[in-house]
Amino acid sequence: MSEPTNTITTPATAPIATIATIASLSRHEGQTVTLRGWLYNLRASGKLLFPIFRDGTGTIQGIVPKAAVPEEVFETLKNLTLESSLTVTGKVRADSRAPSGYELDVENVEVLQRVPEETPFPITLKEHGVDFLMEHRHLWLRTPASPPSSASAPPSCAPQPSTSTSTASSAPTHPSSLQRLRRNQ
Repeated sequence: MSEPTNTITTPATAPIATIATIASLSRHEGQTVTLRGWLYNLRASGKLLFPIFRDGTGTIQGIVPKAAVPEEVFETLKNLTLESSLTVTGKVRADSRAPSGYELDVENVEVLQRVPEETPFPITLKEHGVDFLMEHRHLWLRTPASPPSSASAPPSCAPQPSTSTSTASSAPTHPSSLQRLRRNQ
């Protein structure tokens, strides 16, 4: 009799994915790769999701058509919170419109750690009061002041004219504006 073995078999049609970094994706065009990183941003347009993934080397946009992935993958990404850590598998495709020149046709997602919705990170580009920003300063410093495609700060981060500095809602929220506010007090 033969002894049982501890082997894992995969279906013959399942592609073996190379673990890659975003910076190295140009060497993997047309191949299925696995990225390890975080959900940087997520846009939805009907039955399409456009997640932006990041790792320590860069960012890349993924494409997730509802009809091309299992329902579980689509719903997992659709409901995932920003900065959740994950492993994503997909096919690298060249796209001249993409900032990096490549996009990822997502095939599978494994959530390693989901950021709870009540956690304040990341500090989004919406208006925040001075008290909130000062309480979460350690995270605010690590938050981009503007989207990667924009050369200037978004309107919500620009200094806001104020007739009174006593209300947090009318106070400027851009880092340099907050520094000026503190110096003037």
